Amino acid sequence: MGSKTQKQLTCKNAFSEYEKLYKDVTGQEYVVSTFIGREMSVLKNAIEKHSYHAVLCALLSSLKKNGRNATIPYTLGGLSYYLPDCKRPDLYWLVLTKPSDSCKLLWRHLMRLETKWFPAASDKKAYSNLVLQLEQKYGLQGTQAELTSTT
Repeated sequence: MGSKTQKQLTCKNAFSEYEKLYKDVTGQEYVVSTFIGREMSVLKNAIEKHSYHAVLCALLSSLKKNGRNATIPYTLGGLSYYLPDCKRPDLYWLVLTKPSDSCKLLWRHLMRLETKWFPAASDKKAYSNLVLQLEQKYGLQGTQAELTSTT
């Protein structure tokens, strides 16, 4: 699986991804609840404020909780309730949409390390190793190196 570039992560792609998710979860086609331009605008603003994958995770979470009532404006109106509480929503998105037992286990270990109150230096190293393992399993080589060089 190749990772998409930043230019490919647009509100239009997010909208089409949500349409697929909606059909998978509810079994029905997604019908725009208001004007399509309004939904795209709200989606674009949310992606710019947060991140592409964080917004997709929020949309999926809302869809699982609310079923057919989960429209884009409804979800993004209460976005703070659905946003994932993790440092790497891109990896979380992959764990949610392309699950495997080994990746879920790695993700759980990663979350334990992220939420640890007083992490030791060895925990930081273990965290980096887990992120690298998840990136390798999902074909995102180089992402962790880019993040650590900019911080």
